[in-house]
Amino acid sequence: MNHIKSKQRVADHGEIFTPAWMVEAMLDLVKGETERIDSRFLESACGDGNFLVQVLRRKLAAVEMKYGKSDFERQHYALLGLMCLYGIELLPDNIAECRANLLEVFAEYLNLDPSDDLYRAAFYVLSQNLVHGDAMTMRTHDAKAITFAEWGYLGKGRFQRRDFRFDSLTQSAAYSAEDSLFAHLGKHEIFTPAKTYPPMTVIELRCRSAGGCSMSGQASFTLRSRNPDVLTCIANLSNDEVFTPPEFANRMLDTLTEAWAANHKGANLWADQTVKFLDPCTKSGVFLREITSRLTQGLEREIPNLEKRVNHILTKQVFGIGITQITSLLARRSVYCSKHAKGEHSIAKGFATDDGNIWFKRMEHTWAGDKCKFCGAGKSVFDRAEGLETDADTFRRDLSIAFQSPTRFLKAA
Repeated sequence: MNHIKSKQRVADHGEIFTPAWMVEAMLDLVKGETERIDSRFLESACGDGNFLVQVLRRKLAAVEMKYGKSDFERQHYALLGLMCLYGIELLPDNIAECRANLLEVFAEYLNLDPSDDLYRAAFYVLSQNLVHGDAMTMRTHDAKAITFAEWGYLGKGRFQRRDFRFDSLTQSAAYSAEDSLFAHLGKHEIFTPAKTYPPMTVIELRCRSAGGCSMSGQASFTLRSRNPDVLTCIANLSNDEVFTPPEFANRMLDTLTEAWAANHKGANLWADQTVKFLDPCTKSGVFLREITSRLTQGLEREIPNLEKRVNHILTKQVFGIGITQITSLLARRSVYCSKHAKGEHSIAKGFATDDGNIWFKRMEHTWAGDKCKFCGAGKSVFDRAEGLETDADTFRRDLSIAFQSPTRFLKAA
């Protein structure tokens, strides 16, 4: 191996790459730390990553030894090992090579493709941990203070991130020196994170990478507008309906993602084309829309053609029951891009009815005194004239009948 790229770079930057045998010998001096998955290493002049690559290989060997029998744990602890590696490099071509080299080792170990969620999550982590900058000035190439992300694994597929400024971290020794003004203080009292993030999953980390959650451009339609998101606007309107904001819906779906993976040996819920989803009280269609968006990304490998993939999801996997006619129309508009599931503007092809898989049937309340015996709605408010919405909960009504009289329910069905 050539240990220099050019004599000019040596003269300008003192750039000489450490030979592999010396890297191994130096790492052996701290062998225990290199084999600990969550130990942190910073290479302040990381070059193309010859030190960091070898540390990563040792960490991945430790992951294999400890978690090799569980794909879920193996994947997440491998990512944690990668998260604990940091580098600063002055030259732009070197930092790009360093990121690429580490990503290649990580992807090879887990047999990942560039389209995989874990690959994109790792790509994002490396973009945060490997900094193009100057360790001497503690500034990035565009003169900003260098900030590093401290990552931690919380278990069950969730990672914690806290950001710290590099110039603050380097003062640790001075603050803890004996007889110094701050010697009596704990580190937690001095080194306050510049920013703390909520726990994140692999999918959320992927979405933070450039274009991580954007849909493929194979078709001329989109499932989600971001300028602005109309369902966010609707959720913030003052009215007697309670619409779930998209952000909250996604947090709930993240919880579902984690629970599914934990109970299915690390499987990706959104990469399963057999799973079916029902929103029994759909209003704006936000849950169905976000589920469709996630499945569209997750099934890219199984169904490469975007139009066929979306059609499969909408006709075979995603279902809803509307409470009122207006909300059922709104939900169809959110999911199918048309209030008519078989209309010319619908992105779903193959439906025989305008309802599609978002069903609505007007129901009347069954009054027992001043309340509906099934949903508890007040008669004084919901005993309305014909032609007005009744807000009768069809799903709850049928569920109540099924529990109270299974035979009657089955005959009706």
